Amino acid sequence: ISHPVQIPVALTTRLKELAKQQQCTLYTLLLTAYQLLLARHTGQEELLVSYPTARRSNERFDEVIGYLTSPVVMRTTVAGNPTVAELLAQVKARTLAAIDHQDYPFTRLVERLNPPRDPSRTPIAQSSFVLSRPHHIQEQFQASGESKVAKLHVRMITLPINAGQEDIGLGLVESEEGLRGNLKGSADLFTPATLERMAARFSHLLEALTQDGMLQRPITQVPILPGDEWEQLLVSWNDTAVDYPQACIHERFEAQVAQTPDTVAVIFEGQQLTYAELNVRANQVAHQLQAMGVGPELLVGLCVERSLEMVVGLLGILKAGGAYVPLDPSYPQERLAFMLSDAAVPVLLTQSHLRATLPMTDAQVICLDADWSAIAAQPTTNPVSGVQPDHLAYVIYTSGSTGRPKGAMNAHRGVVNRLLWMQDAYQLQSDDRVLQKTPFSFDVSVWEFFWPLLTGARLVLAKPEGHKDPRQAQGGHERPSWGRQSSPLDAGCLPTPV
Repeated sequence: ISHPVQIPVALTTRLKELAKQQQCTLYTLLLTAYQLLLARHTGQEELLVSYPTARRSNERFDEVIGYLTSPVVMRTTVAGNPTVAELLAQVKARTLAAIDHQDYPFTRLVERLNPPRDPSRTPIAQSSFVLSRPHHIQEQFQASGESKVAKLHVRMITLPINAGQEDIGLGLVESEEGLRGNLKGSADLFTPATLERMAARFSHLLEALTQDGMLQRPITQVPILPGDEWEQLLVSWNDTAVDYPQACIHERFEAQVAQTPDTVAVIFEGQQLTYAELNVRANQVAHQLQAMGVGPELLVGLCVERSLEMVVGLLGILKAGGAYVPLDPSYPQERLAFMLSDAAVPVLLTQSHLRATLPMTDAQVICLDADWSAIAAQPTTNPVSGVQPDHLAYVIYTSGSTGRPKGAMNAHRGVVNRLLWMQDAYQLQSDDRVLQKTPFSFDVSVWEFFWPLLTGARLVLAKPEGHKDPRQAQGGHERPSWGRQSSPLDAGCLPTPV
């Protein structure tokens, strides 16, 4: 595939003047610009570009009819981010040195170097550059389209050439209309749109090189993006400002409760809670936590298996104004002990069958199942916490694979913005079900929990360790016992139809 390159006469004239000032040919200047373009696109420090030579240095070949052209490969380095002037001087010196050895056959060079061969690409160099000056031939053909060259009757035929042997190549011709040509690329590597952008960038790069002081700039500071592409990258694609409502996670949930109180909100192994029921239970947990001193920015640990208690605990902590710290009960004791100590949580919510497995802690421990009778005595109304959108919503610890685990913090504002964006993009409906399968110690779980609950959809909790059960992935409906005792939260819950 190819895309045309057109350099107007005025710019071509300025480029020739610049080449004259730098005591080099137009060819050397254009080759430098092309290599600069490749360097900026590939990020490579070593560039290999081939260019054809006539191999007619011996006068005996002047009138020989035939294709004697052989490619010469030139290596250029941009290591150290040289200035444009330094790169130009390097290209000039290496071009002159390469021309001195142009009679050495390329095929012999390949044989001597013996590089690893790949039938999908040319050896040694996969890019080429050509500049032609066919004025004297074109003038002979302008009148009739025919002429005599070397005592032969010749007719010029223009053939469309849209592909080359190299991965990418630029061919230019000097004409009365300036420089014109084509940027050709392998269809396996480039799309027409990519070549179009690269051709426009090459033209813009040439324009930039003629500006005062540009040759003294490092090559990474030479502008290559045309104005419309610059506007797109820096302005249009970054115009992401949206006036999302400023609210906390639990406030958005409470608003949904008011809209759909009797809709099923969460389902877990044959149990379910409506939005109103879930809200009441979370409110009671929140009032209990507030009575224990929990408020804005205070961290509360939550160590539970995936269950209804997990969702009630998450919402209860947020409603109390605190920020939850997920503690996966499957974690090693050492990791749990470190997280409890590092976060210094004053309160820890858990389940009775997990309490004996927890490391020693100074936190006040509440079992969301065994202690539910005390929690149920708390008010059912939405609590007032004074928490603001910029207050912490959670602290999730990293894996610690690069050192000690670190607590990653996030505020209500960021989570709500993300969830509202997801809703705008994917439009979750009230009859949709979202499977919550990710361990709540990973940040992906945040949107799995709260996105459906903020939009009126249903949150379906996978059973503990369910992601390891192939029957779950196949849609199996078996619900084997996991050693759980019935929870007071189950009271009044209806079975889920299978």
